Amino acid sequence: MAKASPFCKPREMRVLFFLFLLFPLSLSAQVKITLTDGELPFSDLLIEVVQCGRTDWKRTDANGVLQIAPTSVCDSLRLHFEDITYGHLDSVFLLSKSSDSIILTLSTIQQAIEEVRISGFRSSVKSSARGRSYLIDSSHFQPNTKVISALQRLPGIVPQGFGSLSLFGAQSAPVYYVDDIAASTTFVENLDIHDIERVEVRNVSLSVEGDGGEIYIYRKKRNFSILRGEVGSAADYTWGNDRLGWLGYGNLYYQNRASDLFLSLGRDAMKELQNEYKRFSSHNYNTERRETVKQENIKNTAALRWNYLLNKYITIQMNGNCMLRNIERETELQPLLEKQNRKFQTDDLELRATIKTKLSDEINLYTSGYYNAYNSSLRYKSPAIYHHLKQSTQTALGEFRSEFGAYSLGASKHTLTALYRFSYDFNTSEKRYYSSSYISRFGLSDFIELNSVFSLYLGCRYDSDLNLFAHQNRNRKHYFFPTVTLSYNSSWGNTSLKFKRNVMRPDITRLDSSTRWWASERQVRGNPDLLPVTANQYTLRQSKTFGNHSLDLSVNYISSRNITSSIYMPNNKTSYYTNVAAADFTSLIIYYSANLFDYSLYVGIFGSLLYSNYWLYPHYRTTSRLIAKDTWSVDFAPSIQYTHLNFSTEIYFSYGSAHTSISNQDTEPLRITVMLKYGFYNDRLQLRLSSLNLVAPWSSKQEELQLTDYSFSQETTKPFALRLSLSYQFGKYFKSRNEKTITPDDYLEHLE
Repeated sequence: MAKASPFCKPREMRVLFFLFLLFPLSLSAQVKITLTDGELPFSDLLIEVVQCGRTDWKRTDANGVLQIAPTSVCDSLRLHFEDITYGHLDSVFLLSKSSDSIILTLSTIQQAIEEVRISGFRSSVKSSARGRSYLIDSSHFQPNTKVISALQRLPGIVPQGFGSLSLFGAQSAPVYYVDDIAASTTFVENLDIHDIERVEVRNVSLSVEGDGGEIYIYRKKRNFSILRGEVGSAADYTWGNDRLGWLGYGNLYYQNRASDLFLSLGRDAMKELQNEYKRFSSHNYNTERRETVKQENIKNTAALRWNYLLNKYITIQMNGNCMLRNIERETELQPLLEKQNRKFQTDDLELRATIKTKLSDEINLYTSGYYNAYNSSLRYKSPAIYHHLKQSTQTALGEFRSEFGAYSLGASKHTLTALYRFSYDFNTSEKRYYSSSYISRFGLSDFIELNSVFSLYLGCRYDSDLNLFAHQNRNRKHYFFPTVTLSYNSSWGNTSLKFKRNVMRPDITRLDSSTRWWASERQVRGNPDLLPVTANQYTLRQSKTFGNHSLDLSVNYISSRNITSSIYMPNNKTSYYTNVAAADFTSLIIYYSANLFDYSLYVGIFGSLLYSNYWLYPHYRTTSRLIAKDTWSVDFAPSIQYTHLNFSTEIYFSYGSAHTSISNQDTEPLRITVMLKYGFYNDRLQLRLSSLNLVAPWSSKQEELQLTDYSFSQETTKPFALRLSLSYQFGKYFKSRNEKTITPDDYLEHLE
């Protein structure tokens, strides 16, 4: 809209002003925004401008002025800028009642005219067939808050207690990506929420096994450097099993505009003395015993991550993780007066490298390589048996993934993803037995935005498996895994319907036909003919976000085949794995969450009702004592998080009724876990007190296992535990001399 002429009469001015209110500002040719410190303009500052999820980078001129052309469909405009020298800006302007001339003072972010309204930029949610996208407002969190604390508060993400989380309706843990590249959980747990720009949750994926989904985290692009680190230590004691534990850790994180480096070291030690009551029965004996267990567990870990932006087209990332573990367990059996000793040692090395190539604004190519070396040694000794088992596994994986950004085809927008992956596993056992497996995977998906309310996700994955064993080969097997999701946005929230086929492959311990001693009365061996477990999943989900409240409701049906269990052979001492049954699962899941009192209080309530229907394959109906029946189970898990100034607390409740599987039944008692935290020195020094089970004296876990002509039951009292931890976070933001010439080309586009 053209500006009013200075020669217009007052009446004409009023008419023009009225017409201005009827039409959005997006119809204006330009919006003029002036940034000052109250006296002098801020010139040559790089400002992030976000409209309708699209990001642009603009610089202020010599007079501190930004000239912005609003789009025709956006009702808001976001400006983001932060610098320790000049200040901080992160605000949204509602354009429906705005002027085309705005003056901002960075120190106070004042409005220059009455019609402009500046609001806090809250976490906004966008739902689609692929998942949900969130714009993060970090102003609600304390300094030095980890990103996991923010993820737990997002709609559709369910906190599991003390840093662990899952996506709504998922049974397995999610896979993390940072700036579109896979990242370890250790690295994500140490990210600061104030460095995060956007989070995208994807419930569908070509790469991830199972239903865990993916969480994409996008960091803010800085024009200054960050050096940050943390050191900490914790000690805990558990009453009931006399468990004493200690851990210490340290990490260092450095980031500038071109690269970032992360290093982490940790040591976890534990000594334990516990009593367990067990009962064994078979056709020829029935005995009860109490086990006194002395155990020592030491774990050392190290992690290194290096990410480098070679230029605006190529990003290189390298990861390394190492773990060394030593477990020594001594068991005394009553009334047999028999002693058993078990020593278990492992070393685990992981290496990963990824190259991200930005071919254009719409096309990205990811090339990844992965290597893992895992070695284990188990020594088992009893009065009658000495057994030493060595195993090693080497895994090599290569993956090529390309993403073609949103392109228009008629009225719809498409985002294509193509995937090719090959993996090779080589396993040896005591240098006598070996196996290897080759898996090739091809995948293709299309995320279609049909219009502003409908979206569709179509994906299909093809896997080709080949297993080779020392004594025989197996034929190549072929699997297809389609995924279809339809999403609809309305005033009632988001409604989605999903079909997905999953697979869970057996690991080498279940395929290895060699015999291993588990205890004096039990041997275990694998089955090379074991088939993977497959499942067809159907989900109807309704979600609604209203203000700071969110409600998720889903109905799920899963049809699973080739369920695996252990079956005892006629000697009642040797068990082996085999496919014994199929099952159907029907569940109703509900999750409500709310951020109250200006985000100081978070409340989450999770509940589920599950109906399980197992049926044995004909051969095992008469030859085993496996469970095959209809069962109902209920889970209830509320959580509370409260923050006030430097104090915060987290409380988690969990209760589950008896859960029955094909071979065992678990009864999980009520659990209440509490964490209290207080911060000193601007929250850099943090003191935590945690209780792992407040109702331990009145709760116990009962487990029953039934195998062929042999059954096993165990009752374990849930002990009461306290943990005291202390951590210190250090670091700063600073400018470097070579960061004066930053251009928009130095930044990759991260917002849709």
